[in-house]
Amino acid sequence: MVQLAESSYAFAIAAAVTFLWIPGVYAGNTTCASNQLDWYTSVVGETPCDTYQRLRRICNPDYEVPNFRPDTPGDQCDDQVSACCCNTVAFQLSMLCMNCQYDTVDGDISSGIDAGVGTYSLYQGKCGAGTDNSLPADVQRATCNENIRLDDFLYGGWDDGSWFYIFTKQNASKDHAANNNDTFTHCPDQDSSSSSSSSSTPTALHTGGGTDGVETTVSINPSDKSAPTAGKDSSSDTGNDKRSSNTGAIVGGCLGAVAGFLLLGGLFMFWRARRNR
Repeated sequence: MVQLAESSYAFAIAAAVTFLWIPGVYAGNTTCASNQLDWYTSVVGETPCDTYQRLRRICNPDYEVPNFRPDTPGDQCDDQVSACCCNTVAFQLSMLCMNCQYDTVDGDISSGIDAGVGTYSLYQGKCGAGTDNSLPADVQRATCNENIRLDDFLYGGWDDGSWFYIFTKQNASKDHAANNNDTFTHCPDQDSSSSSSSSSTPTALHTGGGTDGVETTVSINPSDKSAPTAGKDSSSDTGNDKRSSNTGAIVGGCLGAVAGFLLLGGLFMFWRARRNR
């Protein structure tokens, strides 16, 4: 009976270790599951989850990046002092962090996790109207004081509350190359030493289908480093808030659930063995 108890205890410990080892299933996870976000980390100097956590800690010092939900939005602005998260900058960082946690595919073959129309409103929850394409003045000053490097592309977004990973990645990479990675112009000590000259004529780009299969056209002003504003086809259902996830998210969730059941089973066997001694 003692041997059975010891075996059950060892089984429970092994299950717990397995549960904690699975990427993206524990709170405070700021490490990316693959090298998919290296384009961000190599320029900013930290993962998007780190940046997101530091931004939210300006208002809530106890905030830790959670295990994001597999459906968008993975996180939510639920702090009582919500100025640090009730804005499109924090929303974009949360989506990048979600890709960081769940995208287990290395290289450039992953399509990433996108967000459907209205996802930004779901992320805001009850925080109010929020701040679009900028931060509140006091929060912006705080990010500069804390040396939180917020890339210029984070100050843009989509008016319909959607978000697209591949476009964000490619648009940011283009700006990094064009400006020699000096794309942190919202803090005085992070300004680019030289500005690039470009035409002010907007350029229309066709970005393909969104998360709901609707073709999307984006207008970009080359002199504006912020992310573009996308318009949806008027024939689409604007109330559609379909969310996308990827195989990594599903597999991670399933493995986490299995590990949890194994842990509970091991603890139950250990308890029963001790009771029968």
